[in-house]
Amino acid sequence: MRSTFFALDIARRALAAQSRALDVTGHNIANQATPGYSRQRAVLSTTNPYTVPGMHNSTAAGQIGTGVQVSTIYRLRDAYIDYQLRSQNQHLGKAAAENQTLDRVEGIFGDLQGGGIKNAIAQFFNAWQDLSRDGANETVRAIVQQRGVAVADMFRHVEGQLQDVIEDINHGIKLTVIDINSIVDRIATLNAQIQTNELGGKNANDLRDRRDLLIDELSQLVNVHVFESHGQLSLVVNGVSIVRHESVTHMKLGEDGVVRWVQSDGTEGLPVGATSGRLAGLESARAKTRGYMDQLDSLAREFAQAVNEQHKQGVNLLDEEGVVFFVGLFKDSDPAAISARHIYVNPDLLDEEFGRQRIAAATKDSDGSWAPGDGSNALAMAQLRNKLLFGGTSTLEQFYEGILGTLGVDAQHALHLLENQTLLVEQLEMRRSSVSGVSLDEEMTNMIQYQHAYNAAARLVTVIDEILDTLINRTGLR
Repeated sequence: MRSTFFALDIARRALAAQSRALDVTGHNIANQATPGYSRQRAVLSTTNPYTVPGMHNSTAAGQIGTGVQVSTIYRLRDAYIDYQLRSQNQHLGKAAAENQTLDRVEGIFGDLQGGGIKNAIAQFFNAWQDLSRDGANETVRAIVQQRGVAVADMFRHVEGQLQDVIEDINHGIKLTVIDINSIVDRIATLNAQIQTNELGGKNANDLRDRRDLLIDELSQLVNVHVFESHGQLSLVVNGVSIVRHESVTHMKLGEDGVVRWVQSDGTEGLPVGATSGRLAGLESARAKTRGYMDQLDSLAREFAQAVNEQHKQGVNLLDEEGVVFFVGLFKDSDPAAISARHIYVNPDLLDEEFGRQRIAAATKDSDGSWAPGDGSNALAMAQLRNKLLFGGTSTLEQFYEGILGTLGVDAQHALHLLENQTLLVEQLEMRRSSVSGVSLDEEMTNMIQYQHAYNAAARLVTVIDEILDTLINRTGLR
């Protein structure tokens, strides 16, 4: 015969189990707005039953139940959604970095709003067109000087702005690498803590939430793949284990601007070669910006060489052959050294006393004669705007519009990709929230359920107490 206290033990276990379930519900409610928190669930299961000993009874357990227990507390998480979200996060991080940079580069070129280099070149040639009508007009010659200085200044200004973009990108890459190294260090620390806490067979749910949140952040920065076995997590980037259990591999931005792995002896190893994430986006944006700078250099060089060659064919008011109109960093530097960064009007043409007179607007006849008011060379200079340059492939305007066209396509592609990736990530976050997010309505329902079960278990204790009181105090001989 079972003991009278047997039911009291069942009630005690019920009280403990329902109380623990209420604790989990309260924990969920308290962390409803906590970033990265996954709702938890207390799994109730029967405790091990046992048999009543007897000569003809089976000795196998299962005849009499012994109550309830919380067998485990686990967090609700969908690994496949996590995989999808992190994969799309990588593309989102890259698209955001590219879009931010290309949007800034579009603003620098400025011609999309009617100003910038294209307008400066047009005004420069317009000044030559005006000079062709009266080659001796001092006022128009002064305007040619000013327009020449303006177009050179505009080239240098745009190139300087693009160089600032490159420097900002390099700084962004450096900060991104620092963030990556910091995150992998914290993940490795959490790996150790999770292993220690789960040695007893329990789930380190809150620690795993923190680790998953860090992995989500890391996936926005670099293309990372997650592998987990027996509670130990490894992160791999392009075949390199950036986190392996408790050990990490760091990155470093080298002097050459390339992000490389840091080897065990502290030296720089092979390039990381990020393919997605913010790091890849910044590197891609830097390469594209350098491409625009190279094209801008080509434009400045071709423009200056064409103007110089035509200017040297003319004659100025001092009866001298024309000199080069544009120079590089130094007056006597190689004309091929002219670039968007180093293009200036020849100082001889800016001299206060004779500068305007040295502008070669006229052309000598076959007999060597010329007229001061002749503007034939100025007209030829103005007609350079429509001449096929760059090996006879395009005019200056067409070449520059090609740069703007490429930039516009790249920027539009980055914007569309950003919008698409943002939508995908938002959808996946909603799917994850439907699985892992805390629903206050559901938690309130669970709380009422556990409360009623707890009250019933407490009532069972009262009933058993009354039974024991009857047995002990109200039975016996009178």
